[in-house]
Amino acid sequence: MKVGTQRIGTSFGGRVKQVITAKSGLIESGICAAVAFLMANAFLFNTMAPFGVSFAASVKRENSLAAAAGAILGYTFSYNPTSNVKYIIAVVLILAANWVVSDSRFSKYKGVAVPIIALLAVLVADLAVFSLGGLTLYDIVLSLSEASLAAGTTFFMMRSLTVAEHRENLLSLGKADISCLIITFAIAMMALGSFLVAGLSVGRIVAVVIILLCAKYGNEAAGAVAGVTAGAAMGLLGSSFTFLAAAYGFGGLVAGMFASFGSFGCAVIFIIVNGIVSLVLGGQFEVMNSMYEVFAASVLFVVIPTAWTDKLMLARRSKTVAVTQTAKDIMLSKLHFASQALSDISTTTQQVSGKLMTMQSVDIGTVYSKSVDSVCRRCKQKGECWGGDFSASMDSMNHFGGTLKRKGEITEQDFSGRLAGLCIRKPEMVLAVNAEYSLFAQQQGSRQKVSQIRGVVTDQFEGMALMLGSLATELSEIYEVDNRKNRCIVDLFLRNKTELSAASSYEDKFGRLYVEVTLPSFKLARLPVAEITAELSDLCETTFDLPVIQEAENTAKLMFAERANLCAEFGRAQIPYGNSKLCGDCSDFFLDNRGRAHMIVSDGMGSGGKAAIDAAMTVSLLTKLINAGFEFDAALKMVNSALLVKSNEESLSTIDLACVDLYTGRAEFLKAGAAPTFVLRSGTVGKVESMSMPAGILRGVEFEKSSMTLREGDIIVMISDGVILTGIDWMYPQIKLSKGLSAQEMAQEIANTAKVRRVDNHDDDITVAVMKLSKGI
Repeated sequence: MKVGTQRIGTSFGGRVKQVITAKSGLIESGICAAVAFLMANAFLFNTMAPFGVSFAASVKRENSLAAAAGAILGYTFSYNPTSNVKYIIAVVLILAANWVVSDSRFSKYKGVAVPIIALLAVLVADLAVFSLGGLTLYDIVLSLSEASLAAGTTFFMMRSLTVAEHRENLLSLGKADISCLIITFAIAMMALGSFLVAGLSVGRIVAVVIILLCAKYGNEAAGAVAGVTAGAAMGLLGSSFTFLAAAYGFGGLVAGMFASFGSFGCAVIFIIVNGIVSLVLGGQFEVMNSMYEVFAASVLFVVIPTAWTDKLMLARRSKTVAVTQTAKDIMLSKLHFASQALSDISTTTQQVSGKLMTMQSVDIGTVYSKSVDSVCRRCKQKGECWGGDFSASMDSMNHFGGTLKRKGEITEQDFSGRLAGLCIRKPEMVLAVNAEYSLFAQQQGSRQKVSQIRGVVTDQFEGMALMLGSLATELSEIYEVDNRKNRCIVDLFLRNKTELSAASSYEDKFGRLYVEVTLPSFKLARLPVAEITAELSDLCETTFDLPVIQEAENTAKLMFAERANLCAEFGRAQIPYGNSKLCGDCSDFFLDNRGRAHMIVSDGMGSGGKAAIDAAMTVSLLTKLINAGFEFDAALKMVNSALLVKSNEESLSTIDLACVDLYTGRAEFLKAGAAPTFVLRSGTVGKVESMSMPAGILRGVEFEKSSMTLREGDIIVMISDGVILTGIDWMYPQIKLSKGLSAQEMAQEIANTAKVRRVDNHDDDITVAVMKLSKGI
C-alpha cells in the first residue's frame, strides 16, 4: 500500500514573495531613493536640474527622507556638483517643510500646496546662491523660471505616482493622468539618457522598450505619442540627437499599426522604419549608435514574457460596484415608474373604498323596518298602528335611537308617542329591535374596521410612492461618478486588510463629494476607521468626517461625507412623571450621510409604560426610515399607519423634528401635534409653533413645516408638554442664561428648572433636547 506524503513548506518563489511583502516599506523607500538619484541627473539645456527636487517633494511622507537622501546623492555625484548646491538646499527646505507642516492641515489642498512648497524652496535656494555673487534682474527671472518648472514638474510627478501606487489600468486613464505620465516619462528619459554602458545610452534603450509597449497595447496613437515624447526628451540632452523625435515618433506610429502581429512584428517594423528615418535625418555616428540601441531594446522587448507586460499595461486590481451614467438613467426611469404606479394604486384604492362605503352604507332605519316587519306582520293591530298615521308611528320608533346609542338596547318603558298606547306586542318588539340593533352595530364596526384597514394600506402605498420619488430625486442629483477613484478606494481598504463588497464615490449637484463602501459586519471591529478616514481624505483631496455606519443582515455600510461648515453638539435630559421609572416621552438625535443633523422628540399619550411604548415606537421608526432614505412626509405616513394598526386601543404620539443642513445652516422644523420649539438665533430667542394633529389619531396626518437659516452659535431647544405646563414665558430668559453651558448641561438645567416650577399639583413627563451649532472642525 502506498502512503502519500504531503510536501511541507513553500516554493522558492513563494518565499521570495513573502520576503517582499514583509519588507515592502523598506523596498519602496529604496526605490524612491534610486529614482530620486536618477531624477537629480536629468538636466534641461545642460543647466537646469530641478527634477530631483520635484521628485523629493512628490513622494509620500513616509518615503520623503529616502527620496531626499537619493536626490542629495544624485546632485553630489553628478557631472556638475558645484552648481547643484542650490538644489541640495531646496531638497533640505522641502524635507523640513514636510515634517513641520502636518498632512491634516492641507490634505484637501495637497495637490496645490505641495507644488507651491517646491516652487518656494527652489526660488529661495536660487536667490540665496545668486545673491552671493550679486543679484541681477536676469538672475531673478531665471530663478522664477526654474522655480515654476519645479512646481509644474512636482504636480505632474504627484499625479503619476498616484497612478503607479494604485496600479491603474493604463488604457483606461483620463486625459489629465495620461498627460502627467507622458511628461514624467520624458523627464525620466532625460535622466537615464546620460548613463552609458559600453557606449550605449541606457535611457534610449529603455525609451524604445516603452515605445514598443505603448505601440503593442495602445496601437498607433499611443506608439506615436510615446515615440515623439521620448525623442524630444533625448533631443534636449544634445542637438546631435534631435532627429530621434521623428525617428521614434514615426517608428512608434507604424509599429502600432502592426500591433496585431505581436511583439516580434512590432519590433521588426520599428527597427526598419526607425533605421530609414535615422539615415535620412541623422549623422553617421549618431545613427550607428542609435541603431545598436534600437536593436538591443527590440531584442529585450521580444524576450520579456507577455504575462509580465499584460500585468503592467492592463493592471486591474479589484472589481468595484459603482453607478454608471447608463445605469443611473435606467434606475431613474424605474424609480419614477414605480413611484407613479404606487401613487395610482393609492388613488384607485381610495376611490373604490369610497364607492363601496356608499353602496354598502346602512342606516338605523333598517333596524326599525326589519323589526316592524317581523313583529307586526301577523298582528291584528297592524292596520291601526301603521295604516292610519304611518309618520307618527315611525317617529315613535325613531325615539329609540338615542337610547340604543347610549345603552345598546331598549325596554318597554322606552316606548313613547303613538305606539306607546297602540302597540299590544311591546315585549316582542323590544326583543326584535334589540336583536336587529346588535347585528347592525356589529356590521357597522366591521365596516369601520375594514375602512380603517383600507385607509392604512392606502397611506402605505402613498408613503412608498413618496419614498421612491425621493430616492429618484436623490439619484438624479448625483452629477459625477468616478470609477477610477472607486478602484483607488478599494485598494486603500485592501492595504488595510479589508476586502470590500462594493465601493462608490460621487458628487451631488452642489459639488459635495461622498464615498460609500460596503463590507461584512464582522470586519468592523478591527477596521481602523479614523486612519482610513485620514487616508481617504488624502486620496480624494477632500477632508471627510468620520463615516456614518449602518448595519443590516450581516452587512455594514460606511458613508463618508465631505466635512461640513458647521458642527452639531447634542444634549438630552428626561424626568419621568411622579415616581415612575418609565418616561412617556422619547427623543433621539443623529447625523445622516448627507451632512444633516436630526433631532426628534415624541410625546406618547398619557404617561408611564403605554405612552413610553408609543413614543419609543414613533422615534425608532422615524429614525430608521429617515436613515433608510425616506423623506419626512413619507416617513410620517408610515409611522401614522403603524400607530393606527398597532392595537385596538387608541394610540397616538406627537412628533417634533428638526433637521439642520450643516453645510448651509438651513434648518427645517416639522411638527405633528408637538409643543413649541425654541430657537436662539443671533442672540434672540424665538419659538416655532404648530396646530397640527399628532400621529395615530386619523388618516392623512401631515407635518406643519417651517424653516430658517442658522449659523455658528445658534441653539435649538426642543421640549415635551411637561416642560411648559406652568407657561412658556420663563423659557426665553432661561435659554439665554444657560447658552454658555454645553448642550447636555443646558438640557439638564432647563429640565430641572421645569421640575422646580411645578407648584400646581399636576405632573407630566419632562423631556428637553438641545442642539448647539458650532464651526466645523
